[in-house]
Amino acid sequence: MHLDLQVNSTQSASEILHAATVVMSDLHLRSAVDPTSQLFVAVLARLRRYELHTLALLGDVFDFCLGNHPYFQKKFAFCAEALRGCATQVLLLEGNHEFHLAASTWLPATTCTAFDYCLALPDGSSVQLTHGDLLLPERGYRLLRTVLKAQMMGRIAVRLPGAWLDSISAKVADLSRRRSSTHSCNAQRVQEYAAAWIDRCSARTGIFGHFHLPLVCRSPQGKLLLGLDAWTTPSFLIYKAGKYYRAYPTPERTTIKELQT
Repeated sequence: MHLDLQVNSTQSASEILHAATVVMSDLHLRSAVDPTSQLFVAVLARLRRYELHTLALLGDVFDFCLGNHPYFQKKFAFCAEALRGCATQVLLLEGNHEFHLAASTWLPATTCTAFDYCLALPDGSSVQLTHGDLLLPERGYRLLRTVLKAQMMGRIAVRLPGAWLDSISAKVADLSRRRSSTHSCNAQRVQEYAAAWIDRCSARTGIFGHFHLPLVCRSPQGKLLLGLDAWTTPSFLIYKAGKYYRAYPTPERTTIKELQT
């Protein structure tokens, strides 16, 4: 699959992408043959030539993945191969659709299971990254998440048939998506809590996923806040030399637009 890069800038694609930092989130990969997976692999193959400094994945890369289970290692081997050598460093934050990624030694990435991560950028600045599902103070959800991600649950789940876990999780995810489609996200509430989060951090920029909001705004302290959309409408962020760009990949081309921040 060939991807032509189109840029709304006086800079060339090479000037923007060489040694750049790329941030993606919420791909929800299901198998090697689904269209999102094929596009993801094609995009990484295209980006590989630009010698990226960092590829940061903010969680929900997989629609469901139990990182310590051999079944999922085999199922997502195509993703591991696509990630291998695609950037100087690959960072993978665990989302709410992923479990026990810290045990995923088969993934060529630094995994982070903490709430957020401060990423140092090549120009000496930093950006605070989070998946985003814990930004809102929802006690019931937090309790359920804690239980499901507990080490004991991981030790139990790894003994269960992987195909059975995969099937059950797919049904739960589909039910969740149908429910979400009838309950619109309160973007203003998300923005308020995300702004409060970045204002507590030392970094001047915060990036989050989970809510599928392609947001660009400023916090009360004037910090930059960026939201990422899901790959149902594919897009990702690029950072280079103090500027952010949003890239929109399709099977034919990738369009890059500079963000007005």
